[in-house]
Order: sequence, then C-alpha cells, then structure tokens
Amino acid sequence: MDETSKQPIAVIFANMKGNLGDFAILHAMLLGLGNKNPGTSIHVYSHPMRRDDAKRMEAFRLAAPTYEYCGPSYGSKPGKLTMMALKLGVLPGGLAAVIRASAEKWTKDFRSFSKYSAVYVAGGEQWNGRGLGALMFASLKALRGLGVPVYCFPFSIKPKLSKLYSPQQIKELFSLLSEPLVVRDVTSADFLAKFGVASAVGADSVFALETEVSKIPPAEGRDASRVLLAVTGNYANIAAAASTLKSAGYKVEAITTCEIEDKENLERLRRELGVGYWAPSTWQGFVSEVKASQLVVTNRLHGVILSVLSGSLLYPVTDRNKVASFVKDARIKHYAVSLSALGETQIADALIARQDTLRLTSAYLEGRRSLPCSPLRDAENGEVHVQIS
Repeated sequence: MDETSKQPIAVIFANMKGNLGDFAILHAMLLGLGNKNPGTSIHVYSHPMRRDDAKRMEAFRLAAPTYEYCGPSYGSKPGKLTMMALKLGVLPGGLAAVIRASAEKWTKDFRSFSKYSAVYVAGGEQWNGRGLGALMFASLKALRGLGVPVYCFPFSIKPKLSKLYSPQQIKELFSLLSEPLVVRDVTSADFLAKFGVASAVGADSVFALETEVSKIPPAEGRDASRVLLAVTGNYANIAAAASTLKSAGYKVEAITTCEIEDKENLERLRRELGVGYWAPSTWQGFVSEVKASQLVVTNRLHGVILSVLSGSLLYPVTDRNKVASFVKDARIKHYAVSLSALGETQIADALIARQDTLRLTSAYLEGRRSLPCSPLRDAENGEVHVQIS
C-alpha cells in the first residue's frame, strides 16, 4: 500500500493533566505504534474528563515521536442528578443503562473515527468508577457499534468494579475490547478471569522506554549525595519524612511526577522546612534528576518504574497498593510501610545495602523484559502483535 493512502490510527483517553507517568505511557505508545506502523499517521485525543496541562503538553511534543493532537475525545460523564441516582441505587438499569444511552447518543459524534484502522486506549488505571467508567465504556460501545476495532495498552482495574456491574455486564463490556487484552498486574487478570474474560499479564507500557532512559544523562550541577522525596499524600506525613531525613544529616530535596496534585504540599514543605523541590516538565527531566541522587524515596508507581529503569537506588514507601505490589514482586528488603514510619536507622541500612537492592531491582527489570507491554495491531493487514519490551 502506498504510504500516503494508509489509514491513520488513533489513541484515545490520553491523560494530559500533567502527570509525568501518563506522558511516559503515551511516549511508549507512540514509539511502539510508530515502529509497528511506519508511515502511518497517529492521532491523539486527550481524556475528556481531564484538563490538559498546556506547558507539559508542549514540552512532551518537543521530545516525543510525531503525532497529531486532535483535542479531547467525545463524551462527558453523567450529569449530577444521574450520578446521585446511581449512588443511591435508584436509577432503573443502573450504570449499564447509562452506558447504553450514552453510546447511542455519541455514535453520530464517533462516526468520524470510522477512518481509523484501529483505535488504542491509553494504558494505566482505567475503566474504574461511575463517571469515568461510564464515559469510557460508552465510548468503547459506540466505537464498536461502528465496526472500529479498539485495543487497550496495559491497564489496571480495581476489584470494586464488581460492585457497579453484574458479572454478565463485566464480561460483555470488557469483551468489547479487541484481543489481546494485556493487564499490568495479576490482580487485574484474576479479576477478569472470574467473569470469563481472558487476559495476559504484562508490564506497564513505561518499561518499553528502557533504551530511551539509558540515553538520558544525570542533571548537571546537583549534589549527587542528595536524597530525593518523590512522594504524594498527607502533608503531615510528608513533612515527618523530610524532617527525619534532615535530622539524620541528609541533603533533602523533593520532586514530583504530578505538580498539579503535589504543589500545595511542596510549597508548604519549602516554606516550613526549607526543603526545595523540582517539578520537571517532562518524564525525561524526572529521570535526569533521579540519576543525580543517592536515594529516591517514593510511593508513586511511575516514580518506582522510572527509578528502576534509570538504575537509581530506591527506598519504596508501601502506603499505596501498586508500590506495595512492586516491593513484593521485586522482593525488596528495605522499605517503609508509611511516610510516618520512615526512620534514620532504616535509611542508613538501605544505603549500606545499596548493591543488594540494585541487584534485586535489576532482576525485577529483567523479569519485565519478558512480559508483553502493548497490544499492537498492524494498520495494513489487521494482524495483532504483542510487543515485548
């Protein structure tokens, strides 16, 4: 086929609110899709329920593979009265009825997507909640009604989804996704299997950026002995962790993978404790900073993944489920169960055990290399491929 006549492909639900982990996912998607479909135009639609971060979008575009940004995709979450009725359990037909009605309503809007040979849903934690889930499943249903194949990059789902849908509804909704379904964790795979939906356990798409990460140099002019706090959560707990590190004599700086979520806490940390912070515009900037540190304390999933890829020493905090799963899977011995539990002795022990921990994270990374990190469909012949990172 002549390259100028190739059907374009689309990415939908790209989260561009400013979370560097989501930008890293999109970067990995663009790399994989571009490599599998050379010469094919890739159109990216952001998530209609997320406000775009213009500054980070522009920074991302300058370093990412070529794509065309088409604005947010169609659709919106249910209105306030509908959401209230859903929460009270008094809406006839429940969420499934909302999804059916929305899909019918949006079909005319999605007709323009018939030009795409395939549509790919951005990876990450998707399909959950009432408003978010209804919007996404309705969009999926509208697209499949038009005959457009829809694939999803590795995703996670929460088991409490079963409280919102019947077993048959869960099976029907996820069966709308074209195979293969690749999930980011065993919990998601086990959940889907209970409802007769087959999936492959894969790795987060960001693991496909290993080669890209290896090319990024450490940030210049930094004190390489510093300890970086890449954490989110309650301010009192963050401040307690920073105070513990400072009292132990470490140079402490904070860094965020999502400024919009963490800025208030980090500004307060700077005012009250004199702890400066970094808010990189790109995921590459985050990698550059962690490479110029002796230890990264983090409870953010992509703080963990990007640190592992960069070969940096991690001290995970397991007060968030996905980081707890990483600690278990990687058999990490030195970690804190919460920010408030972080202590001087534990940090000192973690630094002494540096080489042991790096061996464990290296082995964990080796294990990720054998897992699928994206479902890819060749735009010309419809053949499904599973990319190995």
